[in-house]
Amino acid sequence: MMVPDAGSPDPRCRRCGRPAATPHYETFEKMHYVCFHYEFEHSGDVDRECSAGGCPSRRVDLTSSLAAWTDRDMASFRLGRALGVVGGSEPERVDATYWAANPWSGTLHDALDSLVAAGLLERRDEPEVSFRWANRDRP
Repeated sequence: MMVPDAGSPDPRCRRCGRPAATPHYETFEKMHYVCFHYEFEHSGDVDRECSAGGCPSRRVDLTSSLAAWTDRDMASFRLGRALGVVGGSEPERVDATYWAANPWSGTLHDALDSLVAAGLLERRDEPEVSFRWANRDRP
């Protein structure tokens, strides 16, 4: 365990020694949440999800999250989360970040279309643009 530099004006994580600018610094024993989780809650391989809720090792699997037809905006959110560029839990509906014309949503939408071209996703345009994981065994 790293000990923070006593001369540092910024709070430092007790586990990794990096700056810890979190409002929950004291709650998590003067650590980042991730450091706290791996220090006290996680059991086993840190590359595998544990049973603790909110485990940072949780992997978002597109094969299950896009198993059913999913509208373009939610599919973009799920792809972004799987890539690690979007955090948090799944919203009931997605916000303007995904449906507005901007480089962020455009890139995720293009990536979905690229996955269709690669044969990994299926796309339908009616009743709305939607995607699902391609399953070659599906009738």
